Amino acid sequence: MSEQHQVPLDPLSEPIETEMTVRRAPRIWPFLITGALLGVLVAVLVVTIGGTAENYTTGGSIGYFSVIFGIIGVGLAGVAFIIADRRSLKKATTATAQAVEAEPAKVEE
Repeated sequence: MSEQHQVPLDPLSEPIETEMTVRRAPRIWPFLITGALLGVLVAVLVVTIGGTAENYTTGGSIGYFSVIFGIIGVGLAGVAFIIADRRSLKKATTATAQAVEAEPAKVEE
């Protein structure tokens, strides 16, 4: 059976200080969405500049190249995210946090 240690909420007791790591971590979804959109943009440019094959329509060619370049863009964006995440770890700082007793909010009915 596990024991739970409860902290007394006595206002006269010493506040509990905790060391925490603080960093600005990047979000992955903006990286991946931007990579996919850039891949689709490259696909449109390739089809527009290079032309289409005889057997395919312009829309079919754009769709085909969008999938290929979109996957490549998402992959490169994932690598860029990993690099940005590693850089944010290097810039992390340590802060001290204190537990504060807060009163529940009063709700008017």
